[in-house]
Amino acid sequence: MNFSKSKLISLIVLVLLVIIIGSQNVFTQDKEEKKRGGFGGPDQVERQLEKDNEPKQPFFELGFIQPYFDFKSKLKKSSGLGFGVDYSTVYLSASESLGEDNASSGMVRVFGSWELVGRGGKNSGALNFKVEHRHRYGAIPPKALGFAIGYVGLIEPPFSNDTWRMTNFYWRQRFNDGKISFVVGLLDATDYVDVYALASPWLHFMNFAFSTGSETIYIPNDAALGIAVGLYVTDNIYVIAGISDAGSDPTDPLKNFESFFKNNDYFKNVEI
Repeated sequence: MNFSKSKLISLIVLVLLVIIIGSQNVFTQDKEEKKRGGFGGPDQVERQLEKDNEPKQPFFELGFIQPYFDFKSKLKKSSGLGFGVDYSTVYLSASESLGEDNASSGMVRVFGSWELVGRGGKNSGALNFKVEHRHRYGAIPPKALGFAIGYVGLIEPPFSNDTWRMTNFYWRQRFNDGKISFVVGLLDATDYVDVYALASPWLHFMNFAFSTGSETIYIPNDAALGIAVGLYVTDNIYVIAGISDAGSDPTDPLKNFESFFKNNDYFKNVEI
């Protein structure tokens, strides 16, 4: 195990400093942030579940599936387990190409958050998870179309042909009335690094240049073993810091534990 003691001590000190600083916070958060607590982008599991539960006007009235939603609501109230299932598909076509001129794929996601500690309170703890199956329909998936047409970049990288993969499996804990949150486990750095409202490839821009990092910083794969801490210093100032494995493999999540402690190749982030 090559993860040096000095690095481990530095990480522990960083986490303690963040918690200590946050515990001195005498400011109050806005009502919406107080209600939700924590930090995360639009595709973070708990944020996704919140959006899914918002009232919507459907294109088609499908009353026969209402018992399914009633079951989900009762399960959440009785056990603290909320979950969702969705399916997304993308088709892209190019007028001219050096290779393939069209690409398509689909993705099914199963995700959830199981609130096991302090259910319903501001200092709750929850196990978050997300499992996906990514599959192409035709010759190539959308992720590969950019290279086929001669573009040095990525378009819709989530829509690949990776088959089964794990995106999230981590513990989320809140402290100090929800003003401090930390996550530890198999993380997706795009949930909390350089996040902005229109960064979701499922809902917004397809070109990866508009996604997290804008192709200017290295972002590790999903299911990267690591830890991150976030806190609100004032109503308008937050601090997020974290470290995770830079060589993660979401198709073989258990291998990430070996990679983290053996390869000593890490993605570190601090954001204010």
